[in-house]
Amino acid sequence: MKKEGLSIILEQNLDKIKEYLEKQTQSSEVQTVLTQFNVSLTESQKCITCSDRIEDNKFYALKNEDGSDDSDGLSFKDIYMKKDGNLINLEDELKRILMKDVLFDVDTTKEPLDSLSDEEKDNYKPLTSNEEETLEYICYVKATLLNYAKNKNSNDPQTAIKYWKKICDKFKPKYEKDESEDETVINTTPTVGKIYGCFDSTSESYWCKTNECPDGLDDSDFDNVSNRVTIENVTYIHTGCSYTKTIVLDNTYVFENPAKTFESGTHTIKYKRPNTFKRISEKIDGMSLLGEYPPITNVKGFYSNEFTGELREDLNKALILMLSRHCMRKSSIPSRLTIYEGNTESTPLGQVYIKGTGDGVNCLDNLKSIRVYDDGEILKIRLKQLMLDELDQESGSPHRISKEDIEQFNRYIDKVFQDYGVEDDIMVDRNGKLQLESKMGLSKILENKPVGLEKILK
Repeated sequence: MKKEGLSIILEQNLDKIKEYLEKQTQSSEVQTVLTQFNVSLTESQKCITCSDRIEDNKFYALKNEDGSDDSDGLSFKDIYMKKDGNLINLEDELKRILMKDVLFDVDTTKEPLDSLSDEEKDNYKPLTSNEEETLEYICYVKATLLNYAKNKNSNDPQTAIKYWKKICDKFKPKYEKDESEDETVINTTPTVGKIYGCFDSTSESYWCKTNECPDGLDDSDFDNVSNRVTIENVTYIHTGCSYTKTIVLDNTYVFENPAKTFESGTHTIKYKRPNTFKRISEKIDGMSLLGEYPPITNVKGFYSNEFTGELREDLNKALILMLSRHCMRKSSIPSRLTIYEGNTESTPLGQVYIKGTGDGVNCLDNLKSIRVYDDGEILKIRLKQLMLDELDQESGSPHRISKEDIEQFNRYIDKVFQDYGVEDDIMVDRNGKLQLESKMGLSKILENKPVGLEKILK
């Protein structure tokens, strides 16, 4: 019987690979589901490489043949998978996937593989871009099967887990042993050694930082086709570079759909190409922030409709983090963003609607526009902050708002409440206090106490 998948590798480095896999950490949520179907941790460990390849809670939609309903109650053979807008039969696609091994790369700098000889480490190869894309796709397919198995309305979760295990058994470290190392082959020509590494001195993973290199060897010595150069019978293969950039945020950015929060503080981004950060930064810095907020001059944030300065610079940093995540991890572009002051989520500085798509020529093209907007909940918070800030709530002193701001803001309230289907009975008086126009007498509304305002807005 022909040996496939991990079996070949396990014969070559049985103890080391088994120990390497044992050190991987499986998600407790994933393992809980698998355990219900009698899949042990040992059986699932070889697939743990998916955990850092894909976003959490992301999978393909399962439908019926015409795509009008979901997969609840269907027999497994009648389930279709919606991929890139197209419907394909799930079981047919699973059978196609199982025809080949699924390659993944390993980190030979971590134990126990770090104890291997340099010659043996060189046999573990980095994935090509096509292999990385294939691995990520299959990881999403596995996540889809797991989500189907968790669904209480699924008709055949056992079959989904059966395919999950079969795909897992096809996972194989990318290991290519040089023929020249095979003792059964007699080679009368001088052996040319191969060294894989990053030979860009600007990269944090520059190979020559910790190893001896020929004088003056850098990335300019490598041709763009093979990415290799031979010096004194040693072939240097330029690969595996990484570059990091540090971004410090002043405020907290809560993205939605999908959810991702960047808190104020330091964030580090890792890239595979030296000019990626520059291209992403130029994309964000060149984008206009469209739309407008109501005219509020006495609260912090974008509300004065001045979309420049320190706030905009900090927003751009958060958008760079978001777009970098999209480009590096192929994660979806969020559709909404709420900005909060500092390291809390209490004082909103503004909201942004993000228009993205997956149809761009490259990941930068997928970000189309950014526009400010308001939703109902944030509007209520902002109205409170317009009338009374924290110090005013303690003292009971009202804000004094200009007549022009009052008139403009009342017009804005009329429009927004109409859009949200809310009865228009709230206004701002000449002292900058919120009042009900029709339902209650003014003496009963606030009684000159800050607590009255909160009751109105709840």
